[in-house]
Amino acid sequence: MISQPNQQTGFTIIEFVIAGAITLLVLNGLMAIFAGTIRTNADSIRITRMTQELRTVLDVMTREIRRAGYYTTAGPDTSNPHGINQINDAGSISGNGDCILYSYDAINGQNNRGFRLRNGAIEWSQDDTSCTGGNNWQALTEPSVVTVTSLVFSDNSTCTNLTANNDCNPCNVPPKPNTFQLWATGDQILHVRQIDIVMVGQLTNDANFNLNLQDSIRVRNNDLGVATDTTPAQCGQRLPL
Repeated sequence: MISQPNQQTGFTIIEFVIAGAITLLVLNGLMAIFAGTIRTNADSIRITRMTQELRTVLDVMTREIRRAGYYTTAGPDTSNPHGINQINDAGSISGNGDCILYSYDAINGQNNRGFRLRNGAIEWSQDDTSCTGGNNWQALTEPSVVTVTSLVFSDNSTCTNLTANNDCNPCNVPPKPNTFQLWATGDQILHVRQIDIVMVGQLTNDANFNLNLQDSIRVRNNDLGVATDTTPAQCGQRLPL
């Protein structure tokens, strides 16, 4: 009986090449998925940080501006030196602007405060009386992470004549914002302040990710006094009390 030699079988070179190509395709797909997951997680972290940073700053501005006008020695015969002092670089407290100056009695004696937009960052001052000043301003946002593209303060206050007087029409009814109202000398005028804020920010390295935040602040301390003349006032401007 003649024995046959054992025939050994295996992969050919072509089969090795095909198997290697399939393996590379699978690995490339897995690497792409892995890299995409890393990018998504990184973007999520940056977006979360941007959101937290802008919301925190807005909360700080809301709580601070709400205290404007607080005066420890306020009384019926005492003039209050504090309040909303300026909303734009022109020095006015009417209209819109990217800077607000306000004041109140603070424990540390730093009564004059403000917020402004400067070079893509929101800055806060605890002792400056000018929107264009360079002293005592510090950044509240991190420009390397978040760029604030817009910050708008708007005064939507109302004025009410508390004295029933024919020289004022209508009386005891707050007019719509930005409307004119006459009063007589000696009338009691109540000025209720409302400051609206609109803030827009984006990731510094990717403008496709942005956030728009808005808030309306009802200042707790109203201006109440007696009119000294009959000059027409635009609601939103400080009254001649």
